[in-house]
Amino acid sequence: YRPLYKFAGSDSSGTEWYVSSTTGEVVQATTRGERFWNWLGAVPHWLYPTLLRQHTQIWSQIVIWLTIFGTFLTSLGLYIGIKQYKSRRSGRYSPYRGTALWHHYGGLVFGVMTLIWLVSGFFSMNPWGALEGRSFAAERARLSGGELRLDETFADTLASLTDRGLPAGTVRLEAHRVGGQQFLVAWGRNGERQRVDHGKLKTAVTDNVEQAARSLRPGASIRQADWLATGDAYYYDHHDLQRFPVYRVVYDDGERFYLDPLTGEILFALDTDRRLYRWLHYGLHRGDFEFMRGRPVWDAVMLTLLGGVTIGVATGVLLGFRRIARWRARAS
Repeated sequence: YRPLYKFAGSDSSGTEWYVSSTTGEVVQATTRGERFWNWLGAVPHWLYPTLLRQHTQIWSQIVIWLTIFGTFLTSLGLYIGIKQYKSRRSGRYSPYRGTALWHHYGGLVFGVMTLIWLVSGFFSMNPWGALEGRSFAAERARLSGGELRLDETFADTLASLTDRGLPAGTVRLEAHRVGGQQFLVAWGRNGERQRVDHGKLKTAVTDNVEQAARSLRPGASIRQADWLATGDAYYYDHHDLQRFPVYRVVYDDGERFYLDPLTGEILFALDTDRRLYRWLHYGLHRGDFEFMRGRPVWDAVMLTLLGGVTIGVATGVLLGFRRIARWRARAS
């Protein structure tokens, strides 16, 4: 899409748009409020200052090694905290007082969650390609049945579209090829789609999708193939909206494919590495479990855990600054 044109609006929300110079698409739009929360949350969380993030490899290695160091410190803190938690003659179980006591108990209760978030965040970076998974390029090629060709026949189809008529409010046309057949998808202003196949409009092509699914992995045993109207453990609405219904194909080796009901193309696919990534990152790191996926349940659970971890981390930082201050005082 790059280079991008940036436009700043004069509206009350302070909207800014980034427009592709090659396609004309709006690839990003933000408001003043969104930029504020992004700088407060996403930028510190992912270490995203522009100066660092523009050097992708350096940024990635810094995040990975800081996470490893943080995991070591958290594990060491848990070990000390558990060792120090024991019955004493005074009737107390902790030798600490004040901020140190808050850190001890906060670390004991929420230290494991801190460790889980660090480890799951580490794997979310796909360190050294550990959980990168494969590209599924072979399946996409078999599904398409060849490269998309803008030959004379297809050009004639495009030229005759105005005569045959398009859905009202069409703002975009996409060319697709599935199972050796080429067709168009018309997008409306509100995001609705219709397939234009030989001049005929279709809203679903279920037979074609089921037939196309059989070409994904010839010779592989299919455990399950069905239509999915709502989310399952791997394809679902939570942080992001997904398209439904989809055609789900599950193989005996655990690989999964989710196909678009209109075009038959692969919307989402998982192999063993990507399934493990789902549970380590989206599950453990973001709390994407079915039993707590609904809101406000997810908000209540995550805010409670975040609050507890914040107590442990904040008191630890405070104790660290106090220790440095004492060292400096002794040195002077």
